[in-house]
Amino acid sequence: MQHQRPEGGRVEDDFMQPLTPMKTRSPRRLAASLPMAIGAILLVGAVAFGAQAIAPIIVPDESPIVVGDETTPEPTVDVTAQPTVEPTAQPTAEPTAQPTAEPLELTAALSGSKVVLTWTGYGAGDFAYYKVVRSADAEASWPLDEDDKLVAAISDQDQLTFTDAPPAGATWSYQVFAVKSSEDGYVVLVASNVATVAVPKPTPRPTTNCNMTLKASVVSTTTMGDGYAMTVSSPYKVKLTWSKYRCDMFQAYLVLRADTSNVDGPLPKDGVSLVAEIDSIGTLSTYDKAVVPGHTYYYRVIAINWDAACNGGLVIGRSNIVKVTIPAAAPSAPTE
Repeated sequence: MQHQRPEGGRVEDDFMQPLTPMKTRSPRRLAASLPMAIGAILLVGAVAFGAQAIAPIIVPDESPIVVGDETTPEPTVDVTAQPTVEPTAQPTAEPTAQPTAEPLELTAALSGSKVVLTWTGYGAGDFAYYKVVRSADAEASWPLDEDDKLVAAISDQDQLTFTDAPPAGATWSYQVFAVKSSEDGYVVLVASNVATVAVPKPTPRPTTNCNMTLKASVVSTTTMGDGYAMTVSSPYKVKLTWSKYRCDMFQAYLVLRADTSNVDGPLPKDGVSLVAEIDSIGTLSTYDKAVVPGHTYYYRVIAINWDAACNGGLVIGRSNIVKVTIPAAAPSAPTE
């Protein structure tokens, strides 16, 4: 409270008066009145300079302003949605179908005592072999089973036939496999059906009437031609003639020679050599020109059937054995 000067008093007396102590405001009240003071200052400024002098201050901030528990949302931007253009779907190419290998169709036909196999070809890739398998049981297999035997491996994809000569008197099963080569061996691409054929045991019917009679003679190989004497490698040759084979199943004559009387067929046979093979039943003579002077030979003619199950064919007729000794000295004059 301001001190009242006594009427008529001097100014100097005021400086001599004791000061009245001011009341001290508490910090709490000072803090409460600070916002009011700031507001009053702003109000005075607005009156003095006009309301437009104080422009709102906008601080860009992407984050919402949080006051207490309330959140001031960001301003909503109205964006006109543009129509979405769907991409034009490209046509999907159909996958190319891989050719499927058809099963091989196998047929088996009996020809005499042989089996003729025919099958349809394998038309796809990766081909290595046709494996032709013969089995003693009802079904062949690849890889081979204990009853199976590989009778042919054919690398020519266009070769579609094979002739087998199985043991006679049994029933055999055949199957053909088209295989390719791989790291683990041969892999089956496609297989044929199983073809079964019974091979009968041939019934040879050689009798005394089926045998032949053989004759042999030694002749000189020295002949005259154009007035000059001509001598071949040996001065002699052996002429052989025989009677005709008159039974069936004939396929060839085999003229045999040996150094001993153990001359017979079928071939191969130790110590027995083939002089000639003649497939005409009406051809009844031949020559042995590979003879050595002073040597003795034994000859025989046999009739053979190649289709029989025996190795070297089946002997269906025999001649007698003829012994021939070649002279040691050269002939003095041509004899034929």
